[in-house]
Amino acid sequence: ARLYQKIKDSYFEIAKALAQAIEAKDPYYFIFYNYRNY
Repeated sequence: ARLYQKIKDSYFEIAKALAQAIEAKDPYYFIFYNYRNY
């Protein structure tokens, strides 16, 4: 379970970095992305 959590965390970091790159092109998508995760 701990390993899974670690994988999930690093995946989320990658997703956040991707989202920030996308945000520059598409702010609406970025808002939706954040809304979906919180």
